[in-house]
Amino acid sequence: MKLKDRQNFQTDKINFITVDGCKGGWCIIGKINGQLIYEVIDKLENFLKKHPEIEFVFIDIPIGLSSANFKRTLDQKLRQKLKGKTSSVFTPPCREALKKITYREANQSNKEITGKGLSIQAYNIGPKIKEVDQLILSNKFNCEYYEVHPELCFKYLNNGNTVLSKKSTVEGAEERLSLISQINHEYFEIFQSLKSNYPRKILKQNDILDTLAIICCLEKVKEIRFISTDQKFDSQNISLSILNFSD
Repeated sequence: MKLKDRQNFQTDKINFITVDGCKGGWCIIGKINGQLIYEVIDKLENFLKKHPEIEFVFIDIPIGLSSANFKRTLDQKLRQKLKGKTSSVFTPPCREALKKITYREANQSNKEITGKGLSIQAYNIGPKIKEVDQLILSNKFNCEYYEVHPELCFKYLNNGNTVLSKKSTVEGAEERLSLISQINHEYFEIFQSLKSNYPRKILKQNDILDTLAIICCLEKVKEIRFISTDQKFDSQNISLSILNFSD
């Protein structure tokens, strides 16, 4: 059953993972057969091979990309939802740019295809975007992939108000951790465990906070909504939408 077809969403009744990229690969927190799991893995494909029971992957990565005959506009809609925090939304590279090696080549390719240059941030995360894009296109696993934006999650946890503090500051981290702990104190313990088990060169606390924000929203929400545009699919027939927990 597809996520959008579920009338009552309950995390204890599905097998899923929430995912955020980190220097060591991917930070994963989820539930399998009702049991919480959390770890850092190198490749998503390897994890899904070990856990074929996973039904849903909720991930902080762009899904559905611009290409020579298609321009993604979903990010503009997302920015409208995050007023005061629009800098947290970057425009992802087009597929052609992901094939390039150097920033100069990728930037030029993106300009030629989309008419716009490529930010360093978008270029640096390019390998992870490509990894997920190729994984979805491979159709190897019987699971659904959904794009999620952590700051949109924190907005939902903060009663519909955008969290304007920066995660990189002590104040920003504490504010977000407080919102997470209010949903489930066990997530505070998971935060501490991941932080102590992995060095910063592998996993930063920002990555843990973002992954926890996603699972907190999934636990709190009763009805799944989506941010979408008239563009339902990209040129490769990948669905275009972002999970939205706020009105």
